[in-house]
Amino acid sequence: MNNRNYIVLSLVLVLGIIGGISFYNNYQATKEQEAFEVLLNNHLQGQQVRETIDKAENDLRDGNEDNDFTAYAIIGAQRNIVGDLTGAEKYYLKALELRPSDNLVLWNLASVYINEKKFNDVEKVYGKLINLDPYTVRYSIALADLYRYQLNDQAKMEDTILRGLANNEDHNDLLAYLAVYFKDNGDNTKAIEYYEKLVSAHPENVAAKKDLDELQK
Repeated sequence: MNNRNYIVLSLVLVLGIIGGISFYNNYQATKEQEAFEVLLNNHLQGQQVRETIDKAENDLRDGNEDNDFTAYAIIGAQRNIVGDLTGAEKYYLKALELRPSDNLVLWNLASVYINEKKFNDVEKVYGKLINLDPYTVRYSIALADLYRYQLNDQAKMEDTILRGLANNEDHNDLLAYLAVYFKDNGDNTKAIEYYEKLVSAHPENVAAKKDLDELQK
């Protein structure tokens, strides 16, 4: 085979591969859109979701990049409403390409990952949220719950709450989390330790005082 024929054959092969990839991508996009239409048609809010997405997609086409982030976030949220987790993830990630540190979109993306059972991705998102805002307690509790119920890592669960307490000293919800956890798991020594801290920091917490009294009997 001379060089000219070899080059022609190589070009044909490359074009064939590109064409195959393009066909596959178009096929996948068509299947995903068909599945999305089924979800829309079967959902009570399907028509409202469709209209909201149409408006957001118009915003993406209007040439004004300033509203693209909001449009992507809206489409992600609307797709999530009808149960299109793949679509919701896709558009939340597009929004985060424009604003990587948006807490609300990160929080919503974590919710999608939970439903998709992508728990390692959830862990990364919650970790990022805590780094961005260590003073929002729900992020620490959400990550602790992930370790406790999905990843079965009780050491990391406890460490997450302790790190939360380092940034939110004597916070009622964080102290209560550990106190109740250890009580439910039969570790009365640690339960008493955290109930004592909880009651000392929040003497108005009658339920905690009652639990502490029961443990000390």
